[in-house]
Amino acid sequence: MAAFFKPMARFHLPFSDEEETIYRAASMYLLAQYFRAQEGLEAELDLEGLRKAYQAIHIMNMDFSERLRAIAKGDSAVNAVVLLDLFTKTMPWAIDDKLSEIRFLFEGFLKD
Repeated sequence: MAAFFKPMARFHLPFSDEEETIYRAASMYLLAQYFRAQEGLEAELDLEGLRKAYQAIHIMNMDFSERLRAIAKGDSAVNAVVLLDLFTKTMPWAIDDKLSEIRFLFEGFLKD
């Protein structure tokens, strides 16, 4: 999972909202697919791999929070992971909605 976040970390935007984060995640993922195609690897454009990555991150966060719960004194550390995880839980379903909301910004690219 660290490789997945490397481009996102390099261009991190603190305090970004959900729309900005989805835009950045989708852009990063599609740019990665471009680079895969440049290397002769299979590339996919339907964002299914992005959805699966966030589902895997959600599972990892839940496992991590269980480990924290076993060793932490108090709930603050576990609550921090749970709050961060809320986004990973909703991301797979929010991608299409949020991207359709900003589609109008790309109208100029949708014409021949």
